[in-house]
Amino acid sequence: MYLKNPYPLSLFFPIRKKIRTEASYFQFSSFNFQLNSLALQSLFIKEKVYKQYKHKKIWKI
Repeated sequence: MYLKNPYPLSLFFPIRKKIRTEASYFQFSSFNFQLNSLALQSLFIKEKVYKQYKHKKIWKI
């Protein structure tokens, strides 16, 4: 016996679309976070080098 689906497919499409957009947003935010951590790392290294130079009173300009 064939039972008709009470929920048409059109009900599921917006949900799928929402899930997909959320997943892509999460990927983008994680990529953004990686970029930010890279920038922070480079800043930290620059600060360390600057402190070393300041300590030894050596200036390379």
